[in-house]
Amino acid sequence: MPKSNQKLVDDVKVVMSDLEDMLDDVKGKTAKEFAEMQTSLSKKLAKTKQQLIDSEIDLSNKEKVAAEMTDDFARNNTWKLVAGAIVIGFLIGYSF
Repeated sequence: MPKSNQKLVDDVKVVMSDLEDMLDDVKGKTAKEFAEMQTSLSKKLAKTKQQLIDSEIDLSNKEKVAAEMTDDFARNNTWKLVAGAIVIGFLIGYSF
């Protein structure tokens, strides 16, 4: 897993852990303390959300590059692919 994706997973785990802690700690807290906890969690959530968006963009770019490479290969090697398909079809037909 790439470093950026691992960091995102780690950050999501931290936010989830903080949320669980906040839910446990909310009992007996004053409104000011609760507001501070909420602010802190909101900042962490916003940071994690941005990292998720960045990861999505990165994966989308990688997907586009892979699709372009596949398309280029198919366009540049059309007859090789057709010949390969014919050979595979012949072998499958011959074996049955």
